[in-house]
Amino acid sequence: MMVCMDCLDGYFFGIIGNTALCYLICPDRYFSNPNIDICQPCPYDCLTCDMTGNCLGCDSVNDKRKLFELTFRCLPIAGYYDNETARCVRCPQACSMCLNTTICSACISGYYLSTRCTCEPVCQPGSITILTTRVPSCQKCPYDC
Repeated sequence: MMVCMDCLDGYFFGIIGNTALCYLICPDRYFSNPNIDICQPCPYDCLTCDMTGNCLGCDSVNDKRKLFELTFRCLPIAGYYDNETARCVRCPQACSMCLNTTICSACISGYYLSTRCTCEPVCQPGSITILTTRVPSCQKCPYDC
């Protein structure tokens, strides 16, 4: 294991994992703080960030995130959800958006959001298909049907 205790001028001290090294440019997920000459961690969703915590870049391949420029945050791509770690987690099958591994909030084309918040190819008996909303869904019948 390599360990640095102090860095030359123009370098940033960084403890990344179990390694303390000096960096000319801080690695991904860290930003260079010139006020104290150290590499500091970015927010969990950012691949690269500025000193104020705004994301500047995201990792769509590994983390499954894209930059939302209005908020400077890296948000999950379609079919994934944010579990408050660097890498997003895949939604259940047929979900285009979800809250976790069991609750869908939108479905891929050809599926309907059920009353149980799952994506189904057809609405179950006792429910009706609603196509007038942005998310095609199933709703419980108001009467026995």
